[in-house]
Amino acid sequence: IKSAGAMIKSAGAMIKSASAMIKSAGAMIKSAGAMIKSVGAMIKSAGAMIKSASAMIKSAGAMIKSAGVMIKSAGVMIKSAGVMIKSAGVMIKSAGVMIKSAGV
Repeated sequence: IKSAGAMIKSAGAMIKSASAMIKSAGAMIKSAGAMIKSVGAMIKSAGAMIKSASAMIKSAGAMIKSAGVMIKSAGVMIKSAGVMIKSAGVMIKSAGVMIKSAGV
């Protein structure tokens, strides 16, 4: 009878430890769920970052293109300025000739 009482006590202790284990397992599952949620949020934010980065790259490409166009137009302006300087030189020469002929 004593040994049976001891067995019942040990069985009760086992049940208590098992219930404690189940509780801790439940807590673990909850924390795992929270971790999964945070990972999902991280993935979403990463996706948003990638989208904004691609938009930035696109705008940078457009900026580079417009800069190229500006450089080309500046080159054309420099060429036309050179032509103007040449024609001005010719005008000065012809004016010099006119002055000389007027002097004569």
